Amino acid sequence: MKFWQNSLRTRLVTYLLSFSLIPMLLIGGLAYYKSRTTLQAATIQKLDSVAVLKELEIDSWITEKTQLTRLLTQAPTVLEFVEPLTTLEETDPAFQTAYNSLDSYLGDVLTETPDLLEISILNGVGGKVVLSTNKEREGGFHVTDAFFVEGREATYVQNVYFSPDLNKTTITISSPLTNDAKQKVGVLVVHLNLDRLNEIILERSGLGKTGETYLVDKLNVFISQARGGQAEFPRGVHTVGIDKALAGENGSGFYENYKGEEVFGAYRWLENQDMALLAEIEQAEALAPINQFSRIFFSIGLFVTIIIIVATFIIAGQISKPILAIAETAALVTAGDLEQRAPVVTNDEVGQLAQAFNRMTVQLHGLITGLEQRVAARTRALEASADVSLQLSTILEQKQLVSAVVEQVRSAFNYYHAHIYLFDKTGENLVMTGGTGEAGATMLTKGHRISRGVGLVGRAAEQNSVVLVPDVSQETGWLPNPLLPDTKAEIAVPIALGDDVLGVLDVQHNIAGSLTETDKRLLQSVSNQVAIALRNARLFEQAQQQAEREALVNTISAKIQRAVDIDAVLQTAVRELGQALDAQQATVILDQQFLRN
Repeated sequence: MKFWQNSLRTRLVTYLLSFSLIPMLLIGGLAYYKSRTTLQAATIQKLDSVAVLKELEIDSWITEKTQLTRLLTQAPTVLEFVEPLTTLEETDPAFQTAYNSLDSYLGDVLTETPDLLEISILNGVGGKVVLSTNKEREGGFHVTDAFFVEGREATYVQNVYFSPDLNKTTITISSPLTNDAKQKVGVLVVHLNLDRLNEIILERSGLGKTGETYLVDKLNVFISQARGGQAEFPRGVHTVGIDKALAGENGSGFYENYKGEEVFGAYRWLENQDMALLAEIEQAEALAPINQFSRIFFSIGLFVTIIIIVATFIIAGQISKPILAIAETAALVTAGDLEQRAPVVTNDEVGQLAQAFNRMTVQLHGLITGLEQRVAARTRALEASADVSLQLSTILEQKQLVSAVVEQVRSAFNYYHAHIYLFDKTGENLVMTGGTGEAGATMLTKGHRISRGVGLVGRAAEQNSVVLVPDVSQETGWLPNPLLPDTKAEIAVPIALGDDVLGVLDVQHNIAGSLTETDKRLLQSVSNQVAIALRNARLFEQAQQQAEREALVNTISAKIQRAVDIDAVLQTAVRELGQALDAQQATVILDQQFLRN
């Protein structure tokens, strides 16, 4: 039967279906094409944003560690001991003192900073490792290594490379070490732990299930870990994205990845780190929404199809708009405006990406601000310590010296109270010889003293070591003083010349936790200066007394020599000695044998 012979109902249905299906197919095909193009563009934009953010985070991390390396070269402990460590023989006691101090200090830095793999100090002549947190590497030479050659002149970052000494991949930062005369005497070398770099790369916010980012060096060797472990990465693989990135290009596109899978990818050449960064996601996952949309579209009628098309355009706008906003914010942050924040309008992957970006920006802002504040605080403290040292160097009278020390320490560092105890002649009691404020004056009047080994002051003198108590309410051996009711923290620092303890500098604060290791180091420096000043004052006082005695002897001798007979000699001697010794009575007794002769 011919078509025209069918019933009108059948033909109408057929015509309507034909006229409805053809436009629906055309519109559906066009909608599918448009939606696919939009989704591809949004995915590429997302990958570009991820790549840019990770590049910024990598730059920020390396910059942070570079700044930390520079700060280490200017640390007081390093400045104090680097010259004897790099210039003296290992048998020299000064070398051992410098070695022990720097070994303890750098060990603490390494413990507190897990991003650091190893810290070493090389002398400036032969590149010999004179100190390392990895003792097995001490004594080695690196005279031809780039980090030593370049690090002698200025701070140098040796990008990712495989270190035979460490037997692992690392980034090395080196910076010159100078003595007090600003002469370069060595190189500080810091090897970074790349676990943090892997954490940055393996962070997959906004990359879905199959998305990943990874790093490749100039030799087409993968630097970072894969999602499933390092073993998944082949060596020396070429893809369109890898080759273009290694050629110095920044871009995106569709290509096969190192597994032979079709992916959308964004690639960037990180010039500062000499490596390529790639962000990729499988096309099947990226295009999954549009494929599902097409199945729904062709299973329902024209009305639902139109709604789906409208919804698709809305969804595309919701995806691309926040990503573009994040990209614009990233550009402003890159330009230095760390107050910018990306808008968070959804809770999906794009929203998570915006939140992660904002957290990164806040942390970066806090890091930079914190570094500036710590540097400023350390500078102020060092300036105050220098002022104290300058004033102490001009005082040669012990009482005046002690009074000046406590006043300068309290005012320079804004402490609640400060006082100094010195040992009496028995060496068993610490007598307060200087204190600040009314409390200090009262204790001086009462002759306040503390026995050796008692309380924080006695313990510091007994052990010849600093006693730091950030919160005195938690210290069982603390002795409260009713004249100082607001004391919340206390530090007792021995005033010593080597093993000879002269006394104790005691500082108290009215804020719990306000006394830290920084105060400890500064007050140790002041105590050392006080010990030297006390020694100088006592030597000066002894010299004065000796001079006065010699002058008195000369005067009495001259008067005796002018006497004309034995009676005049004896009278002159008795009179002058009585006056000199402030005696109420002076008598000369002569031996009978002398009188008979």
